Amino acid sequence: MTRHVEYFGGTTHGHIILQNGQREELWFDREVWFDRDIDGRWLVGVTTQHSRDGESTGAIVVKDATISAFIELLGKLVVEPEQFADEEMVLGPAWDGDHAGR
Repeated sequence: MTRHVEYFGGTTHGHIILQNGQREELWFDREVWFDRDIDGRWLVGVTTQHSRDGESTGAIVVKDATISAFIELLGKLVVEPEQFADEEMVLGPAWDGDHAGR
């Protein structure tokens, strides 16, 4: 029987690089999750803690089969990255060569 990813998530500290003529780097701390609902669709959610306002949550329901397949593959990558070791990787603009800085 083939195993399928049903849920993955957790607290994430990371950054996003935006480019619009000038590079902008935004750091964030969020609770991020990917949860498959009873109909097989993925719910992707993010919760953030605000010091004065409590928390806020946003989510999207993924209805596109191609995106759903990508999310499942992403979950497998998180669980077993060694299975994807043969993929050709090109280091992008976010790579600074420092894994310890996470």
